[in-house]
Amino acid sequence: MGDINGGDILVSAKNFQLLDGAYLETSPYASGTGNGGKISISVTNTVRLAAPTNGQETALLTGSYGFGSSGNISIRSGKLIHKDGSQMITDYLGDDIPLGGGKLGDINIIASESVEVSGVSSQVFLLGFPKPTAITSFSAGRQDSGNINIQTPKFALQNGASISAGTDGSGAGGSISILGLNGRSADTVELLGNSNLGQFLGTENNLAFAGVGNGSRIRSITSDTGNAGVVKINADLVTLQGGTRIDVSTLAGGQGGSIEIQANTVELTDGGQLISTTRGTGQAGKINVNADKILTLNGIDTTFESKRAFLSLILVVSNQPAARQALTDYLQNPNSTSQQSVLSAWQQVNNNAPDRQILENYFTFLQTSPTARSTLQAYLIDTAGQTSLRDYNILLNVGNNSGIVSRSQANSTGNGGNINISSPNLNIQQGAVVTVNSNGTGRGGNITADTANIKLDRGAITAKTISADGGNIDLNASKLVLLRNQSEISANAATNGNGGNINIVAPNGLILAVPRENSDITASAASGRGGRIEIKADNVLGFSTQQIDSTSNIAATSTFGAQGIVTITTLGNDPNKGLQPDPIVPSPPGISQTCAGRSIQASQFIDSGKGGIAPSAIDPLRSNKIWVDTRVANQPVSSPPMPPSLEAARGWKMGSNRTVILTSQPTNYSEPNISSSAPNCGGK
Repeated sequence: MGDINGGDILVSAKNFQLLDGAYLETSPYASGTGNGGKISISVTNTVRLAAPTNGQETALLTGSYGFGSSGNISIRSGKLIHKDGSQMITDYLGDDIPLGGGKLGDINIIASESVEVSGVSSQVFLLGFPKPTAITSFSAGRQDSGNINIQTPKFALQNGASISAGTDGSGAGGSISILGLNGRSADTVELLGNSNLGQFLGTENNLAFAGVGNGSRIRSITSDTGNAGVVKINADLVTLQGGTRIDVSTLAGGQGGSIEIQANTVELTDGGQLISTTRGTGQAGKINVNADKILTLNGIDTTFESKRAFLSLILVVSNQPAARQALTDYLQNPNSTSQQSVLSAWQQVNNNAPDRQILENYFTFLQTSPTARSTLQAYLIDTAGQTSLRDYNILLNVGNNSGIVSRSQANSTGNGGNINISSPNLNIQQGAVVTVNSNGTGRGGNITADTANIKLDRGAITAKTISADGGNIDLNASKLVLLRNQSEISANAATNGNGGNINIVAPNGLILAVPRENSDITASAASGRGGRIEIKADNVLGFSTQQIDSTSNIAATSTFGAQGIVTITTLGNDPNKGLQPDPIVPSPPGISQTCAGRSIQASQFIDSGKGGIAPSAIDPLRSNKIWVDTRVANQPVSSPPMPPSLEAARGWKMGSNRTVILTSQPTNYSEPNISSSAPNCGGK
């Protein structure tokens, strides 16, 4: 009691396993002011934590009741395997908001080979999802959250697992860092795959509903006035795949945390996302990505529609007794009346036609599968009151695009966070996005990218706002900005907001689009002022600046307000520079119609070519084709004695030594404007 501290737990072994609902916990006395003890595990090979299938938790836990601090959790091993819904937590253990200023303990993991955090438990959790395998430090009141520090060459967070640090009070949220050993760069940091909600829906082995679940997530959050912490990752390869995300959020007045990624290669694919969000008065945090080789954003989460359909169903039946009873009746006796009652209630939350088709297919499956009906019936008992419309919107408003997203939600007043990208190669394709959105009254964030090449193929870089001024986009690309297949760079504002500004600088490169593919660069507004677009590049090709149509365009417009300004400066050669106008076609030279042998200079015929581009100093040398009448040597012509008689020449042929020989017989060759008959030289 009183100020008595909790004891420490120290483990040293070759291997250590915590399984089947086992706990290691240290904390101070509930009503006291003492500090919690620490948990320290040091093994040569492997630490393994796994929960059983009966819903019990396996956990490492240090706690605080708000006046004192909780202890640290420290693990040093070759491998750490943390799976099946097991928990690693530093937490506030009281029922009331803590009044003290104690700090939660840190979680420190050093694994010389690898860390794997994976899977979910069979216990139902928020939004009807199974509870994820987790590493968590979450504070309340004036407590500061602990930090989560992981050092390992290979890190994997997969199949719905999570790492989170946050605050629900005035205390600061903790930071999360994933690095290599001794603070160096890790080899790989991977976030992969969704949890399997199918085990609760009875669809676990049904491919038609595969992939329904919650993606693995790293999260830093504040839901009060305390500021959220930083998420920092340093690795050679960072991968987010299949609906996974790193999320820094503020739900109230605290400042959102930031995301800092340093890597050689960063890949966000199949719905992988980096997200910064404000839903209150606090400002969203910034996202900084530095990829020394390449940053690739590619594709969408193809399971998103199924996820949205099932989560909205769970939302409805867990909060509306009439819908819940209708579904219960259907599971006991499948019939169209009960099915329609459930779908009618569901449609009040989600009226998306493809989602409805997914649920209708699910009801058909339930009708033919008693096992699935029994599984879902048990699941409904566990999910009563588990979800809320607010939680549902928080989860599904992220969308299904792979991307880097900073957003201000509806009714928020905080400003959006900035996105800063540095990489020699930035590829955004197949529905992926880099975007700053403001749906509240706060100013939208800005996007800055420093790169050599930006390639968009059905991709987008956007700054959107509803009523505030749109965010700005600054792109510095030394070689190329390429837009293909309806790609977009835009800073647009709806309602009364002013369009944002777009500044693209490629001093030695091209800004390029295919005209017929409808890729646009726009800074537009509805009632506000159109934005400003400034482009400086060696050349800008493939765009029209006249109007917005089905071709590729550059435009700064407003539907009802003042038009924006577009300024394009080409720093290199004009693509038309060096082209000469079509030459005047010369008339074929006239051949003197006098007879050879007279004291008159012999005639010549010169082929002057076809005109076109004049040769430059770097063009290959070409011979000039010249036709010369060689009947007479290139010397002064003397007048020989007149022959007794001459026969008129009616044709010509080429001799073996390329001498032109006039003949008395006509030939088939004709040359325009050259007479085929000679004058009458029979006289003098």
